[in-house]
Amino acid sequence: MAKINGPLMSQEARGQFGKKLTFQKRPSGNVVYGYSKPGDLGPFDPSAIQIARRAKYADGVSVWNNLTTQQKAQYETQADILRITAFNYFMKLYLNSQIIFESKIFSWKKITIDYTKVAEDLVNYPLYIDLAHLGTDFFSAVKNGGGDIRIVADDMVSEKAREVVTCDTTAETGELHTLIASLSSTENTVIYVLYSNAQTSEPAADSEFGSEAVWVNYAYVAHMENGNLSKPASTAFSVVGSVAYATGKLGKGLSLNEKLNGLTLSNVFDDFAAKSWVIQFWLKHNSVHISDVYNEQIALITNWTSSPYLAWTMRVGKYNFRYQDVNRDTQCTGNQVTGEFIAMRGQFEGLRKSKAFINNTLLEEENGASDKINLTDSDLRIGSVAVYSQAPDLVRIYDEMRIANTVQSENYYITETENQNNPATFYSVD
Repeated sequence: MAKINGPLMSQEARGQFGKKLTFQKRPSGNVVYGYSKPGDLGPFDPSAIQIARRAKYADGVSVWNNLTTQQKAQYETQADILRITAFNYFMKLYLNSQIIFESKIFSWKKITIDYTKVAEDLVNYPLYIDLAHLGTDFFSAVKNGGGDIRIVADDMVSEKAREVVTCDTTAETGELHTLIASLSSTENTVIYVLYSNAQTSEPAADSEFGSEAVWVNYAYVAHMENGNLSKPASTAFSVVGSVAYATGKLGKGLSLNEKLNGLTLSNVFDDFAAKSWVIQFWLKHNSVHISDVYNEQIALITNWTSSPYLAWTMRVGKYNFRYQDVNRDTQCTGNQVTGEFIAMRGQFEGLRKSKAFINNTLLEEENGASDKINLTDSDLRIGSVAVYSQAPDLVRIYDEMRIANTVQSENYYITETENQNNPATFYSVD
């Protein structure tokens, strides 16, 4: 509707003609100009920076509206000093990528997980974040080692368990894992990485949001950066022979270059019997195993002297996942891959099935006579470790070894592999 004072298109016209024209009388003379929406640069399209700024402002308003009265009160004291409202102080921080968490100011990075990369809705998913994606400004402010890193949900309040495996502020590299209680395959999931508070230190591994709490779906986790396990955090491998650590799939990995070298972990499975087992890890070999007589042991769960045992081995260019007890001896076989990291997964299901997977492709499935694996008093061995001493020496690198007594869905493992294979497209960072 036109709201014009004076004859239209005359020297006396003032006001708006719909949302098309504005007539205005000025000391220099009357002017007519096109209507523009508030905040836009007249008839020009907003820049990418302006669009991003507006989106960030809208996100901040949404976060503020979801805060409780008590949470909003954290901003009032400093706001009073600045003679502004608590909301304005919150937005001042938010637009500068800062937030108050546990009464301390943190900087933040927003992580948006692309739902199209998630194969199905998942529960208790351990998200991998490559800290190199967070940028130079992150490494210039975070503590070396990452002890000040905290993870919160999209409300910027609800804390999540996290494990910082490494955080090197000089090299600007690092490995972070955090527990996502519910990961959607139909809409993006948003979390925030908080950092840069000098008063914040590393939480205890067994605390509510410490490193062990990330690995709900696993009994044992080793990132292979060193000889320690992340779960149980107080546990370390025994070294047999000589081991080294080289570039792995995520950060560093365990490098073995002789058949008698490796790691062992004693009595890992005391009082731990299950109908289902999964052992998974990343593996890279430099050459094909050609011996027709001796296996090269990759990983083994055994009590050393008798059955039962679970094992990944190699022989004549083939990978073998094997379960043996007094009732059966089942093997799943697939071709060996060299020169690249591959996702190895062997699992035994309570319905008498042994399965072997490489990069989530089922190699083979075998049925057996028993419906339960009892590995009580068994050890975990990685590498040959004094067996098959006649086998050839092959250089191999291990990374991210995980053992579980629950088999997840295939889509869980597909999502996990995608996350670790292509983190830069699995999520975005703002």
